Amino acid sequence: MLLLAAVLGSGGEFSPAPSRSQQAEPGGEVQPEDISFPSAGLDLHGFVYRPAGPGPHPAVLFNHGGGPRDPEPAHHALGPRFAAMGYLFFAPERRGRGQSPGEYLATLIPHEADPQAEGRLRAAELEIELFDVMAALRYLEARPDVDSADIIMAGWSTGAALTLLAAERAPDLRAAITFASPRAFWSRSPEMQARLLAAAREIRTPTLLIQAENDLDLTPTMAISGELERQGVPHTTLIYPPFGISADEGQAFCALLGTDICWPDIAAFLRETVGGPRR
Repeated sequence: MLLLAAVLGSGGEFSPAPSRSQQAEPGGEVQPEDISFPSAGLDLHGFVYRPAGPGPHPAVLFNHGGGPRDPEPAHHALGPRFAAMGYLFFAPERRGRGQSPGEYLATLIPHEADPQAEGRLRAAELEIELFDVMAALRYLEARPDVDSADIIMAGWSTGAALTLLAAERAPDLRAAITFASPRAFWSRSPEMQARLLAAAREIRTPTLLIQAENDLDLTPTMAISGELERQGVPHTTLIYPPFGISADEGQAFCALLGTDICWPDIAAFLRETVGGPRR
């Protein structure tokens, strides 16, 4: 289902989401805890935002983007909101990013690589980073304060692509949410296109795709949405009006900036599609 999000600001087809003042948030905004988890011989770093109460809690695993930005801003924007809604929010940092050890894989791609070669390398990079995502999911499922049958995965930019690949491998995820898309390399990486569309053909997880109209390229989101539609997968695609004045600001929409605008629709999707937290 494709919706222009301009009509959803007041709820649209969804019921209005509760305001934050209606959501339990004892002691003020939740602060993140630093954790470590194993992946392919590395002890990677992550942040956990815990909701009130002992659990076990439903959970959200958030996959950060792949550019040079520090991955922290997105989890600062989203973590407290999901925790206030009752979800334990886990933001792992993949190898070479933030406080995690290892090589940041994008730096291994030669600067002199032609666009097509770079596209092939970026597609291969996704498969390697997927190891860290699946390791993070195993860590989350094993936590005693997490309901392993009630886990949602979300991701921004490259993390959106990884979320789709993980949803293909982990059909028991309750829902998937993508912010923006791997738009920077889609046009010059037939390998990435083929891999993500193949994943979309296998996904059976209810999916929410979010993007601002002025992001660099809407093609990946629309192609994936179309594949989900053909497979009969419950999904909603929200294209919001332009955010900010640049494509970079459009890409940052919702996950990093402008979260207040899209949050009611995220909460409504979870409530209407998967029933919200199962507790």
